Order: sequence, then C-alpha cells, then structure tokens
Amino acid sequence: MRRIRLFFAIFITLFLIACIEVREEIKIKLNGSGEMRVYYRVSKMLYTSIEKGEMTSLYPLTPKDIERSASKNPHIKLKKVSAETKGRDVYITTVLSFDRFDALTQPGSVYKLTEGEDYVEAMIKIRVQPRKKKDEKEIQQQITDMMIKNLEAYRNKITISTPTEIIDSNADYWEKREARWEIPSSVFYTGADQDIVLWVRYKKKPSLWERVRDIIR
Repeated sequence: MRRIRLFFAIFITLFLIACIEVREEIKIKLNGSGEMRVYYRVSKMLYTSIEKGEMTSLYPLTPKDIERSASKNPHIKLKKVSAETKGRDVYITTVLSFDRFDALTQPGSVYKLTEGEDYVEAMIKIRVQPRKKKDEKEIQQQITDMMIKNLEAYRNKITISTPTEIIDSNADYWEKREARWEIPSSVFYTGADQDIVLWVRYKKKPSLWERVRDIIR
C-alpha cells in the first residue's frame, strides 16, 4: 500500500511540475535598462495548489507572490501582472521594467551585462541542480526518467532584443537585433549538475537610427 501511495504521490508531483511552460522576452536599451515580459502556462490544478499554499514554486507564480517579490527589488518596476483561466490551464502574464540588467537575477539564475572594447555582452546563467539518484527509490527513478523523456518535446523560450546589431551569440536563432534560445524542458529535471549559459554580443556604438529607435522602443 505504501508503494502504491508513493507511486501516485511522485507521479502527481512530476505531472504537475511538467505542466509549466515558460516564455521570456527581454528588451535591452542602450543604457542597460529595459523591459521584461514573462508568460507562464500552468495547469489549473498546480496553480490552485500553489495559491492555497499546498505546494511551493521555485519562482513567484501567483500575482500576489509576484507583486510581493517585485516590491523587494528597488531596481525593477512591475507594470502588469495577470492570471487568466482558460479550460484546464492558467495563463500568467508579467510585465516589468528594470533600470539595470542584473536586477533580473533571482535564485537559480544570474543576469549580467558586460562591456568589451567594441561590444556589450548580455549573459544569462541558469543553474541546473544535481539529481541525487542514490537517494531516490527505484520506482521514483523510473517515473522521473519517464517524465524527462516526455518533456523532451517541450521548450522554454527566451528572447533578447538588443539596442544595436548583434555581432555573435550562442542562441539557437539570431539575426539583426534579436536572439532566441529554445531550451528543452527535460534539461531542468535531469539533475545534470551544470550551468546553462546564454549569451549575446551586440555593437557598443549605435548608429544614429539606433539611437532614435532606442528612444521610442
């Protein structure tokens, strides 16, 4: 009986976690400030559990938690936060402005802007925590491995729009002033004990048109 309960407890937990999809869009201005938009699609069951305090999330997920977290950071300003239920999912939208790129740093991820001689580099480092297989029961390992395989088809998408033309990047797709990464969701559950580093370098000196564009964007 204990084995059956363990099976369903682990299965439900992993199922709920796997229901999260994330899309992050960042616009950087010439002075290093900018705007960030984050979109979550979460199962209604998971959202309700977090809202009631029955489950916890590594990142603020409910409007109340997002507002509380934003109020503690003097370098960001929350412009919009909403949660809308559609069918069996809840869609959370967060829009905020920041006066410095590194203000976006949070537990598990680091945001950094570095200036070179003729370029500026925006870097995001995401930490994947190690998975302690030796502490997992056999059935837990089997279920986790199954969920990892199922998550391989899902992607967490991160987009950075730069104020000047991009010189180089390790992005999956990039051109002109936009770089986009698509990270398999399964990576965050493998426990590979690694850092995922995303970087994009763009020209330090803007053209006249880019200066004008920076004012209106």
